[in-house]
Amino acid sequence: MANQVRELMLDIAASLFISPCSEADLLERDFLKNRNKGGIQRLIMMLEKEAIYYKGEIMHIKLKWAKKNLREYELDLRSEKEKELDGLTDFAKQVLKLKF
Repeated sequence: MANQVRELMLDIAASLFISPCSEADLLERDFLKNRNKGGIQRLIMMLEKEAIYYKGEIMHIKLKWAKKNLREYELDLRSEKEKELDGLTDFAKQVLKLKF
């Protein structure tokens, strides 16, 4: 039972990492529609302690926490800066290194 609860909590975190949303929108996602809303809210409260931060009403998962806890999911766990740098050509990377 504890493994199922942890797995569901990680599924919620992965879902929020991929697509941040409000609590109301999260409860409407397909994998949570037939679940107990009170139980989901408790899992959200557990995640709020160390994994979730808010921008307005929108819940987001902290990148550092995701890198540590969501490795088994196929997620792009690079920071925005890493994604930007990976998109540059080799020439652009060389030019940028000269400026820094």
